[in-house]
Amino acid sequence: MIRCCAWCTKRRSLWFPVPFVGIDDFAWRKGHRYGLIICDVLTHKPIELLPDREKETIQTWLQAHPEVLRITRDRYPRFEEAMEEGRPDLYHIHNRFHLIHNLWDLHDEVMKKVLPSKIRKNGEPEGPVIVTATKQELRQKENAERKWARVQEVQRLRKQGYSLRRIGNLLSCSPVTASNYLSMQEPPQPYRSKRPKPIDAHEARVMEMIEKGMSVNRIHACLSQEFDYNGTYGAVRVFVTETRKKKKQGQTLEAHHYYFRRYIRKLFMAERFGRRREKVDHQ
Repeated sequence: MIRCCAWCTKRRSLWFPVPFVGIDDFAWRKGHRYGLIICDVLTHKPIELLPDREKETIQTWLQAHPEVLRITRDRYPRFEEAMEEGRPDLYHIHNRFHLIHNLWDLHDEVMKKVLPSKIRKNGEPEGPVIVTATKQELRQKENAERKWARVQEVQRLRKQGYSLRRIGNLLSCSPVTASNYLSMQEPPQPYRSKRPKPIDAHEARVMEMIEKGMSVNRIHACLSQEFDYNGTYGAVRVFVTETRKKKKQGQTLEAHHYYFRRYIRKLFMAERFGRRREKVDHQ
């Protein structure tokens, strides 16, 4: 079917010159080989299928179609390189999705430069916090350090001119993973972010109840009856067990005394889309 579509689009591109096109890649075989589809932006009909998405292939097609004046594309770097070198006179147009994506990437870079990775809540004084890491946390930290060393090795090989496929063969990883490692600018977080749970809003109350010596059953009943807790009993039991374990080991619940940078980013997003919903509701 794809070959038939390629034959039809080839004839269409010869019959009807198109000044405004959009390009995007598609998979001949996902993760291995990709082609390129070129469409007429005004009619939304395909006009050409290219066998791959390499820079030389795109440049050859653009130079063979001087009638193309404007082109819309995504953020794939080969597209930009091919157009800048092959047809610098083209107007590049980003769609709304990729424009917003670029703005959020810039927003993240600014936040990384302006804000620290974590900020203390309620203006608590900055002081040394002694935390005894568990075996799981130590293992997660070792895995993060090992991954960062692997990222640096990928970036070093790329600077020496190695292709992504060859890097993947040398380091036993896929070219997609190697490509993702190239964009990393700082070590990965050793701990994964947890999904928000109903118990998160009652952590302070639960800790007070633990200090009073209340059992898990009594804590769950108190939260459900007096504070409208709608979570599960298992979540309360897990939180109480972990808190007692950390207290026994002399740890402090450091994560609960900080706002993390990723959490502040979520607040920005929630405020932005919350205002949008309010505006729609008023209309």
